[in-house]
Amino acid sequence: MDLPIHDQILWQACVLAEARLGGSGLDRPTKYFPLLSRGSWLNDTNQVSCFTDFFSNPKAGHYVAAVDDRTHAFFVEYWAQKTDEVVGRLARRDAGLAADAMNLCRQLTSAADFGTYTNHDHLDVLLETDQEYDGTNVARTVKGSLDSIATRLEMSTLVDTSRAARLAPVQASALGRALHSIADFFAHTNYVELLLWAVHERGHLAEPLVALMNCDPRVWPFDPALARGVYTPLDRPSSVDPDQPLLPGWWQADSAAQTPLVSTVFDKQDTTCSLLSLYSRYLESMGTKVSTERELDLVFSIIDVSGAPLTAGALRLFARVDDVVTGLFQSMGRAARNMLAGWLDGRGDAFAAGANLLRTYDGAEAAQWARAGRMRYLGEAVRAAMAQKLARELNDPSKKPLPHHTLLSKDHPPDRADEQVRFSLACHLATELSARVLEWHFGSAVPDEDGFERLRRRFLLHPSDQLGSAFEAKKLAPLLERCTSSAWPMLAKRDVRLEAFAP
Repeated sequence: MDLPIHDQILWQACVLAEARLGGSGLDRPTKYFPLLSRGSWLNDTNQVSCFTDFFSNPKAGHYVAAVDDRTHAFFVEYWAQKTDEVVGRLARRDAGLAADAMNLCRQLTSAADFGTYTNHDHLDVLLETDQEYDGTNVARTVKGSLDSIATRLEMSTLVDTSRAARLAPVQASALGRALHSIADFFAHTNYVELLLWAVHERGHLAEPLVALMNCDPRVWPFDPALARGVYTPLDRPSSVDPDQPLLPGWWQADSAAQTPLVSTVFDKQDTTCSLLSLYSRYLESMGTKVSTERELDLVFSIIDVSGAPLTAGALRLFARVDDVVTGLFQSMGRAARNMLAGWLDGRGDAFAAGANLLRTYDGAEAAQWARAGRMRYLGEAVRAAMAQKLARELNDPSKKPLPHHTLLSKDHPPDRADEQVRFSLACHLATELSARVLEWHFGSAVPDEDGFERLRRRFLLHPSDQLGSAFEAKKLAPLLERCTSSAWPMLAKRDVRLEAFAP
């Protein structure tokens, strides 16, 4: 999920947990929101370490976390800027709460916990391979990521359960990292799709919602501009035509129970889509302004994953840090640009023109591309090719393709109504589970491993097992229908406790 969405989920979870604790907890979870946000921020920022490791030690042949002291010092200052932003937003709601939060943040100014990217933090599969399947209904990467979440919660909450330890800023930041991965469990797997399918199989989804998810044009007249891309039907089509503009985006067995819970693949194609999206958003956000090539390199260093223009504060920070560090990030950005250009080459004239613009940046030409939406078009073309490949594999019963991150992830608010349902449901479930983990951590009772295991067995498992043992499908149906009419995060503001997940 995009970091702003992670922050919204964390904030809503803090508010829910605080209301449910009713003043009986060790402290107010909302006061620790900036530190939780810091841990979440670290999870995404650690992806930069892949690049820093490569440029710091390119002969190693693998990522070795060679992040030196100067790079750490950069992230200390970079997080200081982010802290001001997060606490500033908090101050608009409650000045006293923001002051307390800032006092906590001042106790944790080190970036020593910045380090190597791990795919388990994001439930990413780095290579599409049959080795994901081990004969069970939960794929290997999902199992590994759930174990990783449990390990992070052990470090943040269980190693020392004293009041002082659980309220320590470093522990709150570690908890934020675990909660980031919990949100990605719902966003980066096919859990939401399997849950909808399993509830539908049991006859507890209203027909309008079923028709919506099946993208049936007889019931929901799609705007032609939206009737393309990927959808996740609840009724399996008998065959798939790869030449259609709207294609099913994940493989299915004969039932939800027979379809494994899997993570999404994030490989070079997905990296290409992400970089194209970053570049197009950056160009379009600049408007009539023309950025310099140096600024573009810094954007492509994956420091600013939102694709927004670098703030004046960020540019001042880059100007102030050691030349070696600035040069490192510029080299990272240049390498990312060249990697993207190399992937685009040989894929037609439009892609070749995009590759040339990436290699030899011209601000005026880039502005024209932004106004015409040409870079965004290239991203859509890459996604369409990925969907067509998946559609062809869906017709082959011997294939078990994994869904690509670009096609199935629920990272940001989408345009199409069926995708909005999946995104809203992922956000709501992430908020509910995060709130319960916060209650477990900040509650007056001493937390134990059994407490999290109970949550894990209730939430973090294959939906068919969940429906069969933890609750009845009909109790979940009202929430699913509510997701069709309530945009995130308004749904969470209603404080809808999922009675279906009650003990």
